[in-house]
Amino acid sequence: MFRQKYILCLCGMVMACPAWAKIDVSIQPNPVAYGTSVELVISSDTPLSGVPNLSLLEKDVIIGGQQQRQSSSWVNGVGKTLYELSYTLFPNKLGKIVIPTLTIGTEKTSELTLTVQDKSAVGGKSISTGQGLELNVSCDTEQVYPEQSLTCKAQLIDPLGVRSGQFIAPQGDDFIWQESGQPRTMVGTYNGKRVHIFEQSFIFKSTISGEIKIPAFLFQGEALLDTTPVGSQRINSWMDLMFVGMGTATQPVSALSKPFVISVLKKPKDWQGWWLPSSDVTMTETYQ
Repeated sequence: MFRQKYILCLCGMVMACPAWAKIDVSIQPNPVAYGTSVELVISSDTPLSGVPNLSLLEKDVIIGGQQQRQSSSWVNGVGKTLYELSYTLFPNKLGKIVIPTLTIGTEKTSELTLTVQDKSAVGGKSISTGQGLELNVSCDTEQVYPEQSLTCKAQLIDPLGVRSGQFIAPQGDDFIWQESGQPRTMVGTYNGKRVHIFEQSFIFKSTISGEIKIPAFLFQGEALLDTTPVGSQRINSWMDLMFVGMGTATQPVSALSKPFVISVLKKPKDWQGWWLPSSDVTMTETYQ
């Protein structure tokens, strides 16, 4: 009788022991070619108790979409559930990018290093992606004065059939980008192929002088997988089923421009009075 009581007590002690959460972080692919997105995945064997603060990454990457996933398995009579939080990241510089320790609730992830490879990624010209999209950014001039408006144009070359999307301009402490006018859609020829061309104008202004390094512009959108009816549509994986609806299926697409430099000249030393740098100024005076 004493032995039975001892066993029951021991079982109760084991059941009362807390289950420590195991949290992991990974980034794939790594290394990666510039212009390709990566996935930052945080996984745990217990439900995640919050989301990390990714603001420290904003100077090195563009943060895209976020997904939450849950999967369960049963092996040899033992059940296991995995909880995942994933972010799509677009590196906007070359070299080593440190993913610092991230805090989620009371848990912390380990530090990671992402290697971005492409020695030719300079100059503001287009860069090809695996999806076939190209994104160019061009400006009216490469030199402006502080607070002077500079018009630049983001142009997406689309051979896929992008159905919708948006341009995302980079952010900085010393410069701003503002959309100018309505986006334009055209049909043209690029490298011998018939393509759609999407354009959006932006206004650049800087509050400081010097060589301003402009990170990549990003385009995010959706492209048609196929134009055939759903019943006969080719579905390559279960992920494609997530984008099937109303007779069409789409897939998320993205493209990055290359980083470039804008030279902001110093204000002339002998300048006095009101400062209004502009290439086109009109003054109107009306009398009654």
